[in-house]
Amino acid sequence: VLADAMSAGLSLPGLDLAVSRDQVVSVVSVDLNVGELVTRQILPGMSASNSIAVTASGAGGDAGGVINKAGINFSVSLNRSEGFHQAVRTLIELSTIEVLGKLTRTPYWQCLGIDQSNPAFMTQAREWFDGMSEVERVGFAKRVLRDAGYYDGPADGGFDAGTQAAVARYQADNGLIASGRVDFDLYYRLLSQPNARGDAPGEPAVRTAAAQGLPQPEPAAPTEPEVVLTSDRGPQPRYRVGEAVVVQAETTADGFLYCYYADAKGTVARIFPNRFQPDAFVEARRPVEIPPGTEKPFNIRMDHPGNGESIACVTSSREVGPHLPERFKTEDLQPIPLTALSDVLKAFEALPGGKVRSKVMPISVVAPGS
Repeated sequence: VLADAMSAGLSLPGLDLAVSRDQVVSVVSVDLNVGELVTRQILPGMSASNSIAVTASGAGGDAGGVINKAGINFSVSLNRSEGFHQAVRTLIELSTIEVLGKLTRTPYWQCLGIDQSNPAFMTQAREWFDGMSEVERVGFAKRVLRDAGYYDGPADGGFDAGTQAAVARYQADNGLIASGRVDFDLYYRLLSQPNARGDAPGEPAVRTAAAQGLPQPEPAAPTEPEVVLTSDRGPQPRYRVGEAVVVQAETTADGFLYCYYADAKGTVARIFPNRFQPDAFVEARRPVEIPPGTEKPFNIRMDHPGNGESIACVTSSREVGPHLPERFKTEDLQPIPLTALSDVLKAFEALPGGKVRSKVMPISVVAPGS
């Protein structure tokens, strides 16, 4: 990113002098992300981007002269270089600590010896705090307070008078407002406690039970997403000939979504994912509009009055689309030959381990004057 060189020389009848200096500065950057191997999705927020500058510099000097017709010459050079290999290693270690700290909700900045008051880390801790339920916050506070000697009860999510008194004592001893409430200021201060490290604040009850050798609760089964399907005119839309439908679909949990349109003649085409919305993965409760945007890249237009048309969407927590039979893997927005909408739904349901959920939305089409 920077190459700088300077030199100067002086020549006299019996004397020559020259000096030079150069410097090269390079920046090495490492972007590290955490993703799920099965779904090939990058986990949002689980990333680190760090850079380091590597400098190579040198300086030299030359002198020459003539004494009684005998030449004499002196030359001095100084060079300093920082190795790229150590810079890359440092970046990898730093980024790994950061992304794993974010993944496990561990205050990773303490591992790096960075001041707790750094605004960037306070923002990170605030995201963790806001993402926890009240039960998780209380359970985390109880565990840390118990290890610090302020509390001697079970580290569960219940908040009683004993918990409030312990919280208030800790707040008073650490320069916080002794409100007795588990607020963000308390949470952030508890993160600085040595016994808070290495524990994911989002899982206090399970980890505490394991540490005590007690039976651990069975992990909850992953929630399979359901489809919520509607349109710009509600879940039972009615359109006139020539009008276009805008589909609005969402899932109740993170999952993969596939949507198909069947016209009045029964011709079926995949409308999501499509070339304008290529990713089948959708986040929970984040509506997907088909077609997207204000300037629609394509339209689903009603043409035949009196005939019903349909939109069907299928979702699953696993990416099942690539495992469909080849006959259903046609290009998006193009008819699937010799296929009914029911055939597509049955193909998804027949996939092993798919656990798909589907929803069909009928569309009524009426004449222009109706």
